[in-house]
Amino acid sequence: DPTLPRGSRIERAPRPRLAATACSNRRPVCVHSDREEWVGPAIEALESAYVRLVFVLDLPPPRWDGGLGNTDGFDLYWSDEGTGDVAVLPDPRTDFETDQSSGFCRVEGPAPVERTATLCLAEAITLGLDAAETPSLRRAFASYTWLVTGSPTSADLEAFDELQATPGSSLSPRDRRSAGGALFLDHLDAVFGAGELTTLPAALFALSRGRTKPGAYEWNNEPDAFDVLRRTFDDLPQRMADTVGAFAVERAFLGERDDGTHFPELAWAGAFGNVRFDASVRLSELPKNLALPALEPLGSTYVWVSLDRAHDGATFAFRAQWEAPVAFKWSVVTVDANGEELRRFDVLYEERGTKAERQIVSLEGAAGIVLVGTNMGGVTLAHPFDPDTAPFEPHAYTLYLARL
Repeated sequence: DPTLPRGSRIERAPRPRLAATACSNRRPVCVHSDREEWVGPAIEALESAYVRLVFVLDLPPPRWDGGLGNTDGFDLYWSDEGTGDVAVLPDPRTDFETDQSSGFCRVEGPAPVERTATLCLAEAITLGLDAAETPSLRRAFASYTWLVTGSPTSADLEAFDELQATPGSSLSPRDRRSAGGALFLDHLDAVFGAGELTTLPAALFALSRGRTKPGAYEWNNEPDAFDVLRRTFDDLPQRMADTVGAFAVERAFLGERDDGTHFPELAWAGAFGNVRFDASVRLSELPKNLALPALEPLGSTYVWVSLDRAHDGATFAFRAQWEAPVAFKWSVVTVDANGEELRRFDVLYEERGTKAERQIVSLEGAAGIVLVGTNMGGVTLAHPFDPDTAPFEPHAYTLYLARL
């Protein structure tokens, strides 16, 4: 559809001119900085990141920039003014047949050196895989490589806290960085990967690579990584909804709520990993109608129902209704007194539907119920969720909860 966006703006920026420059004699990486004392630690961190990403995870090295930084390696420019922002920018187009690009990393202000070096190098690798992919998803891939190869920092805790405090925001916005994309890639790798970390996400990038005309102001990100994922699922909306819905349920058990079966490797997030519930009600208060905040595409909602009185023989029922043209994926999870998942009930997903209903007859052993809903996005049935169709349009919904 020519009226819909097809890619993000092509970012262009000159390379900074900084006082000190040095290159590694072991790996093709270089550091430029205002602070000479920062150069050595940054080179060591880049060398370590190169070994972990290229030699251990077997990712391709960043594309060679042809000496644009007056060096023969990947260039990191680290200035001493700023708040630690990290930006990886593509170089001007060369003679690549497809959307592959070299790039450089610009860091402004103090930041955790090992984490920053990994983000820089990993995101530069994504430019070589598919430079047209959204900035958000490229950063998500870089963050995921740090999750599997590095040690958590305060910056990671802040990212998880922001993600889980706003579950209704999209997992994959076009331009806004979000830790949700990294978690989603982690989930895909765990469920569908072949046991080789980051291989599946890297393949999504490589298989989605297209061609943007030279001189264009925006990337032609068609197909994108989500198109490749849908094609992997034989273009069956139910399978895509089941995958996204399962991830949304996993998020409910992140951090200190983890029961050892969802994201156990991320238990270090603690309270920072707790998802925010949009509503909490007691079984004794039902029936109830709830009107809750609208959700962005691939944003989720969480509602807690506390079983506060004897419920032998009771049946819990809910009905959700929302706005067309999007569809919502719903799941119902019963949880015991220890916070462990007992049973999961998937609600039938209908691509054209605007409502969902489910009754839960067996509440034996349960202390509470978690309702999880996700806006699957899309503009029409012919145009499913596309991370480039921005700005996103949130969609509202209502819930009716009852005890039968």
